[in-house]
Parts: sequence; structure tokens; C-alpha cells
Amino acid sequence: MNWESVCYGCFREKPEDAAVCPHCGFPGEEEQPFLALPLGTVLRGRYRLGRVLGVGGFGITYLGYDLVLEIRVAVKEYMPSGLATRHADRYRVVLTGRRREDYESGLDRFLEEARILAKLQGTPHIVSVQ
Repeated sequence: MNWESVCYGCFREKPEDAAVCPHCGFPGEEEQPFLALPLGTVLRGRYRLGRVLGVGGFGITYLGYDLVLEIRVAVKEYMPSGLATRHADRYRVVLTGRRREDYESGLDRFLEEARILAKLQGTPHIVSVQ
């Protein structure tokens, strides 16, 4: 896949000079929400991040692309509002205040939710988790 001409709103190829994706209408220059990782960020060498699908109290969900399986995925990042923010480098997470215990407790709950969903893999109407 030519990443220079990929739309981060749908992960389909678009003309390089297109300001708006002809497939999904995503404007390539659209700014991500304040705490979101930059478009095109690659996590663990495997998942390329696209547009933000949603922001909630526990985190941010992105449209992603699995570079190994070559499929679109959703990537959920633990970014609890009120407990953490993004470093000026736009990548690292920085705790706000001295509430590390609250942050880690929330992370444990976040991971437990993922474990529960992973155990339900293959159940109709339940998303699979990796």
C-alpha cells in the first residue's frame, strides 16, 4: 500500500492531490481531537492509526490498519480524562497530578474489559479483541 496516497478516514487509496477522499469524504488535513495521536502513527510496528472514531472518559478509539493482516481494525487507547494528558511531543502520556494509583486502577479495569471480550471471541454480536 502506498501510504502517501492513503486516506486515513477509510484506508483506501485516493489521488495524492485530493483534498477530500472520494470514497468516504474525509478531509486529509482534518485535525485530530486534542489528545489524539497524530494520523499515521504506527503502534508496535503493526497498527497504523487513522481518524478518531470516538473519545470517552476512559480513552480514544481510532480507525486502524493492521499492517500484518492487511485489514481495518479499531484501536482503543487508554487515555483517561482528568488523569492523563499528552506530552508536548504528541506521543507520550503524562499523568496530571499525583494520582498514579487512580490511573493504574483504571488501566487494570480497561485491560480486564479487554480480557472479558477476548474470552467471548466468536460470540455473535461481540467484537473480537487482540
